[in-house]
Amino acid sequence: MEVGAVDLSRNLADFSNTNDEIDLVAPGVDILSTYPGNKYARLSGTSMATPHVSGAAALLKVIAEKEFDRNLTEAELYAQLVKSTEDLGISKKAQGNGLLNLTITEQRAEKSIKITIESENLKLPSKSVVMEY
Repeated sequence: MEVGAVDLSRNLADFSNTNDEIDLVAPGVDILSTYPGNKYARLSGTSMATPHVSGAAALLKVIAEKEFDRNLTEAELYAQLVKSTEDLGISKKAQGNGLLNLTITEQRAEKSIKITIESENLKLPSKSVVMEY
């Protein structure tokens, strides 16, 4: 999947690729991120947009698999992401299918999702979070 970047005003970032391979765009300008030295910094790049897509894919996978009562294929998960985009009115070579927007999926989702996160590598205990919306 190829991800482009937009700013928070939905303008294409000047560093974002434009070609026939862009699948979608996500926020990637001035994104608050972790930084070396136990710090935070505002960073820009498609590498800042991609985690938005990864997180959205994880949430959509949980929602859709619960809805369909089965595991999704890779193509079905891709389709769920594409269904969660909105056209920005710019070239398809710049935006692909559009801006990732999870509020589009809000109508078909349940009102809460439980996600459990753990990391053996970081020796972090298992932690569950319930997201309600």
